[in-house]
Amino acid sequence: MIQELLKIMACPECSGELRLAVERGNLALIENGSLTCQICLAVFPIRDDIPFFKPQVSHAGVRNQQETYSTWWDDYHDEQSIVDEAHRPFFYNSLRIQAEEFEGKVILDGGCGNGRFSYVVSHYRPKLLISFDISSGLLHAKRTITARCPEARVAYVQGDLTRPPFKKSVFDIVFSWGVTHHTPDTAQTVSTLSSLVRPGGLMGVYVYEFHPLYGFNRQSLSLLAYLRSLFLIRPLRFFCSRLSARIVQMIFTPIYYLERFFDFGVVGCHGSAEDKWNRERYRRVVIDRFKTRYASEHQLEEVIGWFRQSGFNELRVGSQPKVSVSGVKIPDGSSLPLEIKLYTQGETDPTVAKYLENDRFRKTGS
Repeated sequence: MIQELLKIMACPECSGELRLAVERGNLALIENGSLTCQICLAVFPIRDDIPFFKPQVSHAGVRNQQETYSTWWDDYHDEQSIVDEAHRPFFYNSLRIQAEEFEGKVILDGGCGNGRFSYVVSHYRPKLLISFDISSGLLHAKRTITARCPEARVAYVQGDLTRPPFKKSVFDIVFSWGVTHHTPDTAQTVSTLSSLVRPGGLMGVYVYEFHPLYGFNRQSLSLLAYLRSLFLIRPLRFFCSRLSARIVQMIFTPIYYLERFFDFGVVGCHGSAEDKWNRERYRRVVIDRFKTRYASEHQLEEVIGWFRQSGFNELRVGSQPKVSVSGVKIPDGSSLPLEIKLYTQGETDPTVAKYLENDRFRKTGS
């Protein structure tokens, strides 16, 4: 086990210091062991060098997420989905964190899934990268990154993103790509992650964007979207999140063929125009969108508000996908004018166009 990891972990229940016990193996590779909290005496197992802070989950919603995304990574993704080189520009276009900014830094991939972005960052020479997830995707990440990039300093930790087992202000960079919106309270989860970032450090998140975007000239469309969410999407998710993945797939099979026949997606599982009705992709998205208990959607202004409330400035708003925001944590007590750098491709999104009217905000075409 990487020794720096031991120094920054803490009990997720009470933030107490942890005492290590090695039952088999050694400090370099702990085959079996445990971490015991010095305050509340909670015991957390270590297996194959991975600390498990949530081996069994009692909270029904979080347990659903653990089961759903274990199925998601085990059954619907292979190793190529981790090592695909297309992930590098995709990652940068969203969070806009440069490769050189990761070098020599202590980094948390909060909700790493099967490790596709941990794999990207592992090539950027971090001092320590922690891949953190509650699902079995973590095991896929460890197996692939260890084999493909053995020289990288990467540690793997299992646990709940809403109660991360780390000390405050210990990370230079925390990023969470497409995960916080799958927790019971997205804003609170982002706030929790922000507390792990040291002053001057970076945090980046990507969350689902709410559609359609609000506009005074299309209020009726926005109302329709809210009604669709309230009376179709949420009831479907409530029902399907309590069923097995196999049954959920059966329920959505006729929906898929009906939508494809009319060439009109209602439940939101179809793809882009060039590959709109790819059946395998549709089946994967069904699990991500409806087997999961939580899948909230947000607007850019809302996410910018979270960053400001958590003490971040110099915000970077990515272009693909939306909503992707990164920012620099300012020292406690500092009060600086909000500075936003917008990265756009082509025309400016109407939801961020108003920011360009203020001289404090900088737009960068890319």
